[in-house]
Amino acid sequence: MLGLHAPELIVLVIILLLVFGPKRLPKMGNDIGKGIREFKKGIDDVTSTDTKENNSDKISSQKSLSSARAELDQIERDLAYKKSLLASQEAEKAAMNEPATPGAE
Repeated sequence: MLGLHAPELIVLVIILLLVFGPKRLPKMGNDIGKGIREFKKGIDDVTSTDTKENNSDKISSQKSLSSARAELDQIERDLAYKKSLLASQEAEKAAMNEPATPGAE
């Protein structure tokens, strides 16, 4: 911290008592304590808000990622189906174009 030890603190308290008086010193200590508490509370609120926003961003990105995966799976299924249709159509064309085998009639 500041490197204040017992003798320095005693001198500081004596100076504060002489400057502000014994009646105002406890009130000032109270006010300083309230200010520090409010400051800590404000810092905690800001960090908790940031954490909540980060969590909501992660959740929305996970939802969009799972949605994209589902869409990709659907596209892959459609592509596989269309490939099988194309292959069957090509097989039918090949069968129509083959000459009849002799003796089959």
